Order: sequence, then structure tokens, then C-alpha cells
Amino acid sequence: MFTLTGRGVPAKRGGRRLGLLATLLCTTAFATSAFSPAAPAGDGPIIFPVDVESTEVVGWCGFPMEIYTTGTAMVHLWLDDNGEFEQVLITAPATFLTFTNLDTGESVWTPSVNMVLQEVNTENSRISTYRGLLWHLIVPGDGLITADAGRLDLILTLNPDGTISAETVFSAGPQEGQFLDLVCSVLAP
Repeated sequence: MFTLTGRGVPAKRGGRRLGLLATLLCTTAFATSAFSPAAPAGDGPIIFPVDVESTEVVGWCGFPMEIYTTGTAMVHLWLDDNGEFEQVLITAPATFLTFTNLDTGESVWTPSVNMVLQEVNTENSRISTYRGLLWHLIVPGDGLITADAGRLDLILTLNPDGTISAETVFSAGPQEGQFLDLVCSVLAP
């Protein structure tokens, strides 16, 4: 649930439609597939927590906006018999994203309580499935403004320049795709 707050008011802190979430979780998955704790290959998942805390300032809305993400993800990593990445399951039931207009101090936040499953597609890409509540925007006095939930399957590709591109291959459930535009509208001066 989003809560509208002013600068200095305590609040839970937390690309485009999927760019932000896809980048965060894909980066985590690519990193965990490359730098995971050692364990015998093929003996079931390696399970470990990953603390998530990041701050980014962007200009997507025509004003400076800080995006603060915090939480803990539980990572379940499967390797094949050669110790190579097979798949990763990430859950983060206590992850929050906070969006703050740096000119006005107004902010909104959302939980991001979805589950992500990533599997090998090619050497530089993964099939990524998001299930559950990606985010929703509730503004006091206005109620629910938008929500993206359900299932979304993407092919995430790590490009040679280090960026990640996403291609939607399946989508089900309410996914309006207006989240960022509505966050910008709510936080506009």
C-alpha cells in the first residue's frame, strides 16, 4: 500500500513499468548466479538471504525523484551437476520502494511482495517470471489508483554494455502499466 507523506514524516522507505523492478531483481539474480556461496552441485537449492538497500535519483517525472528500495530477499539457487546456474527463486515479502519528489519532499511507497523465478534461457539471458503483487498505489482520500498483479513472464537479456533489456512473453492479471505515470502525477508539484 502506498502512503502519502511529507518530508521529515516517518514512512517506510522502499524504469519504466517493469524496468526498475526488473533491473533490481535481474541484477540480484545475475549476481547470485555468478557469486553465490559454494555448495555441492545438484544437491538441491542453496538458500541464503540478500539484504537490499539502494538509492537512486532519476528525472523521469520532470522533477528530481529519489527511489529508495529496502528489504531482504530470500534466494533459492539451483546449480547443475557442473556447478552452473540452472534457476533461482527469489521471494521478498518485506521489500519496499519509496518514491520522493526531492523538490517538494512528498513521497509515496509500495510493498513489492512478488515472487521471481529465473531460469537459464541462453548464456546471456534468463526467463523471468514475476507472480503476485508487483506494486499498487493507494492515496489517502482517493483510494486505489492503480495496481499491477498476477503473472508476468519476461526474457531478460544482459547486453554487452551491461544494461538489461526485457521482452514480455506472457502476461495475466491486472497490469495497467501506468504505475510510473501515476506516481509522477501524485508527486507532481
